[in-house]
Amino acid sequence: MPSAVDLSPWVSIWALERYKQTGFTPRLRNALREFNLGYVFCVVLALCFLLLGALLLRTHDVSLPSGTAAFAAGIIGLYTEVLGPWSAPFVGSAAFAAMLGTCIACLDGFSRSFSHGIAALRDAPVQLRHERTSLILISLGALLLIIAFPEDIRTLLDLGNILSFCIAPPSALAMLILVTRRQFPEAARPKVWLRWSAYLGLTFLLGLTLLFLRSLL
Repeated sequence: MPSAVDLSPWVSIWALERYKQTGFTPRLRNALREFNLGYVFCVVLALCFLLLGALLLRTHDVSLPSGTAAFAAGIIGLYTEVLGPWSAPFVGSAAFAAMLGTCIACLDGFSRSFSHGIAALRDAPVQLRHERTSLILISLGALLLIIAFPEDIRTLLDLGNILSFCIAPPSALAMLILVTRRQFPEAARPKVWLRWSAYLGLTFLLGLTLLFLRSLL
């Protein structure tokens, strides 16, 4: 599932938790192979989402409503109009499953990353109570956002997009510094060509962020 750059630590945290759960730690080569496979599928899905949005919203000249329920109904209605009335139950079920999975992933990912961040700052083991406290605070914060924007979901989405674009470049730079520093295992450091690829990607990401912010002015 395509997601923001700043959410990439979640994958590492989930992988570590899975290793603890199964008691099996794969070799670096196997882990990289699985990661690359998932990365390819992620790129394909991102392109599919981009094409679907462009074809459905641009070609049909549709303006989605601002209300939360009306916004969801508008998305489902748009797909139903294009595919036919028979697709309404399938589109609705798929949309609900996607949003439910996204909510679960976000709540779990944010709470785990916050607890790991607290542990790193204190140079102490990760504690379950920090994860539970983070989960409660994040849930309450999300609920407050929904209450604050009951009839203006588009403003909330725009705010999320702006924050994601602004956070992405420094997050990518921080992760690049992390995996190239001396304290990182030498065998696991990225190769020279991969570093230059990361520099190019970081430059492109920064330029895209500036272009996006300029479009809002």
